[in-house]
Amino acid sequence: MANKKISQLGITTTADDGSWLVLNDSSNTTTSRITRQDLLSGSSVVQAYQDQVSTSYGVGISTGAGVAMVAGSQNLLHSLAFYDRGNIVYSAITIAVGTITTSSDTTEFGIYTSQTLQDGTGIQPKDQIVYLGSLTAGDLGSTGFKTITFPTPMSLGNPGVYFLCSVTSNPGNTTPSVRYRNPFATSNISAFIGMMYGFVQEYGGQSYPNAFRAGTTAALGQLYGGQSGALLSSYDTTIGGKGSGSSTNVCGFVLNTSI
Repeated sequence: MANKKISQLGITTTADDGSWLVLNDSSNTTTSRITRQDLLSGSSVVQAYQDQVSTSYGVGISTGAGVAMVAGSQNLLHSLAFYDRGNIVYSAITIAVGTITTSSDTTEFGIYTSQTLQDGTGIQPKDQIVYLGSLTAGDLGSTGFKTITFPTPMSLGNPGVYFLCSVTSNPGNTTPSVRYRNPFATSNISAFIGMMYGFVQEYGGQSYPNAFRAGTTAALGQLYGGQSGALLSSYDTTIGGKGSGSSTNVCGFVLNTSI
């Protein structure tokens, strides 16, 4: 139906107490009230409502010193799935260091779309949406929040599952010593995982704990034992080491909105 003005449909509007807009049909048999504070300007029959936008999205950031990275995980791809509405404009991402690096670690980050594989390994990263650059050894030499500004403010495009991917390396090619503070997990998060991502069976065949085969809790990400080196612009269905059974503690994060 084409947009029409309210008056063209035989609907009249009257003021209530200043807080409400009252809509009456031509026979005055139906009355609807809409709060004025929820209406944007315009007189089309398809009304536009204020979208409630927070200042931060993502997976949250917990407190504490963080958890050590898996031994031998230097230079390997890490990923963490998250759900996004797609219509929020972000200007930055915030991550937190819980324990400083003593091995001159650097970590590069990127945000990716997802692909759902039908081989039992669930959702995996696919195409890079934005490359976020790196936190240097200097950045990781102090604890607390670290904010990386997006190259340009942007939304992720569509509602769905996305991945924050990262690779941590150091000159000595040793297990990274930096510890990022983890995602903020709650006891009821499994319900949201089920609604947003779906579940796959873990290797032992005893449970369906997460959306990808390696993860054992919602606060854990995936480590790809066969995917070494810098972040790629895209990963295909043969992404190295997918579902290899190795879960990993990854950094919590929030995406900061541009309001």
